[in-house]
Amino acid sequence: MVCKRIGLSVAVLAVSLLFVSTETAQAQSRVERTYLRLIENITSNFEKGAERLCSSAVRAVNATARRSPSAAARLAASYVNSANHASTIAIRTVQQLGRALPSSPTIDAALLDAQARIAAARDACIAMIQAAAAGPTTA
Repeated sequence: MVCKRIGLSVAVLAVSLLFVSTETAQAQSRVERTYLRLIENITSNFEKGAERLCSSAVRAVNATARRSPSAAARLAASYVNSANHASTIAIRTVQQLGRALPSSPTIDAALLDAQARIAAARDACIAMIQAAAAGPTTA
């Protein structure tokens, strides 16, 4: 009789632990999704900001180039410096976030992806600014 009660108690305990571990896994999953959304928001905000900076820079450099190519080159260099500075801040933010968040393969991959996307957006913006500073190409 005692063995049956112990066996029943162990079975109830096992089911309870299964419930707790399932709830814990679901809670961790929710927290991880929140972290992933935060990483995505930082990244997409930088990408949108880089697009705005780039389009403004290209317009300004093109308008200045019509009057003074040397002034356009200086203006382009200033915009390139701004793009580099902004991307440095965004990448550092992602890296600091990575140090603060719990490590998981999904979060680690998202952090690496975010850094790569920020660098790609910066590089594309810089290339467009430099192309505008170089002036129109003849085909």
